[in-house]
Amino acid sequence: MGPCQSVPSFSDDFSNPTSGWPISEDSIIKIGYLNGEYQIFVKQANYIVRAGNNYQAADFQVELDVRDAASFDGSAGMYFGSTNVGFYDYEIAYGQFALFAMIS
Repeated sequence: MGPCQSVPSFSDDFSNPTSGWPISEDSIIKIGYLNGEYQIFVKQANYIVRAGNNYQAADFQVELDVRDAASFDGSAGMYFGSTNVGFYDYEIAYGQFALFAMIS
């Protein structure tokens, strides 16, 4: 057997509001830290809101906890593999899930 390789890891429990996720508010969205969580609030229907902290990895495994904080009419998920050509989008809504390849 060869030597063990160190695997870089990234995790964020959002207890530190300076951990690099965007904070913003306008008439459409409000995103930021609140009570030890990172929240995305979409104020207007028919908008897709994404937030990222510029962490990059080529080969990765993801674990994500998402919950709706109030009434929920939409989906939650994550996007990854973002390039100038497109990205992947994993969405969860109404007890179902889907993986989309969004190519421009």
